[in-house]
Amino acid sequence: MNFTTGQPPANPIHIPLVVAALPEVIQRNCRNCSPQQAQNAQKLTNFLQTRYPEVWAMLIRKYGAV
Repeated sequence: MNFTTGQPPANPIHIPLVVAALPEVIQRNCRNCSPQQAQNAQKLTNFLQTRYPEVWAMLIRKYGAV
C-alpha cells in the first residue's frame, strides 16, 4: 500500500489508475463510474477498509475533504 504514501510501489502497472480514481470514488461515491468500475471500486474499498484500515483512514483524510 505504499502508493498511497508517496513511496515507490512494488507493482507500478495499475497504481496510477487507482490513484487517479480515488477522488471520484471517495468524494463522489463513483457517480461517474460505469457499472463495472463501480463494482471494482466497491471491491477495492472493502478490501482497504478490512485489511488496511489505517490506509483507508489516510485516504479519507486526503481525498474526503471536498
